Amino acid sequence: MIPNEKMVYVLTALIFVISLVYFVVAWQAIGEWAEAKSNDEKLGSNMEISLFSVVACSYLLMGVWIIKKRFSTSIPYLIVSIGSAIMIGIYLVAITAGVPVLGVESETDPLATIAKTLQGSIIGLALSLIPFTLRIQEKEPKIKTR
Repeated sequence: MIPNEKMVYVLTALIFVISLVYFVVAWQAIGEWAEAKSNDEKLGSNMEISLFSVVACSYLLMGVWIIKKRFSTSIPYLIVSIGSAIMIGIYLVAITAGVPVLGVESETDPLATIAKTLQGSIIGLALSLIPFTLRIQEKEPKIKTR
């Protein structure tokens, strides 16, 4: 086994865990939606359910893509890094300036802390694997087409 291949397995494990975290967050938002009293609260919960469900499914797909392709392409590593950075950015906006309809996130949520820690780890691992994938691609024989 290639040493960096272990890092791929660690990365995909982190990706699957963050996906699970976002499914739990979406499930919590469903509970908030059921308890919402105003239309704004329901709209905010709907936005959270949609965002976190899409993000959770996207992470699952990226994890599968990375496992299937391993080192043959660096594209999924780049996508998962950018996506994680975007999610961290959305969180920073939510706790500082606020998001329309939702307002400023004032509660500290342990799942948010876990998610951001996992996403930081995903960014670091994925970016560290990109140069290795590029070296592997250079060594692979090129298939000539007519």
